[in-house]
Amino acid sequence: MKKMTKEEEQRRIREWTQGKELEELFQYYGGLVAHTVRKTFSLCHARFKKEDIEDLTQEVFVRLFEQECNLLKQYNEERGLHFTGWIKLITTQTVMMYLRKKDRFGRLGKDTLSPIEKEIGQETDLHHKTEAKMTLERIEKRLKRLPTLERLVFKLHFFDGLSLQEVASSLNREINYIYQIKHRAVTLLKDMLDEEK
Repeated sequence: MKKMTKEEEQRRIREWTQGKELEELFQYYGGLVAHTVRKTFSLCHARFKKEDIEDLTQEVFVRLFEQECNLLKQYNEERGLHFTGWIKLITTQTVMMYLRKKDRFGRLGKDTLSPIEKEIGQETDLHHKTEAKMTLERIEKRLKRLPTLERLVFKLHFFDGLSLQEVASSLNREINYIYQIKHRAVTLLKDMLDEEK
């Protein structure tokens, strides 16, 4: 499909978030989603087959269309993410969830411990280990309160073990911007935890 003007794109985004012309959305973004799926597999050093790319591309659109297009309705340009970036973000998230399934082989498959959980496991002092586990549980509960982009960057970096450069590449953003998002996420979580002391 040819590139849309800003006005045309905004009109179509309104239609898509209302559950209209969804076949057009699939046609327009199908190639981008498949490319992002493949790129995310590569960044995670995970093996994949052609069928995996096709299945996960379909899965992304199932997620976008289900529950009356709830994920599409959550898109908000004021959060600083372009609509294309939002589609990539959902795609990356879908692949990461798939890779973390217990029945999947690969770097993020069979080993269900996140990098943070592994670090806690290496702690020898029982008091510090218990304290670290409690803090991790508190962080996981509060992650839902972070804005979407901050939550995703935090999870991809701290829980899934991607470097900030890998996160930037998968979200198609500048590394400096990802540093800012990570810093903001950490600050917001720290403030939440401090408020409860």
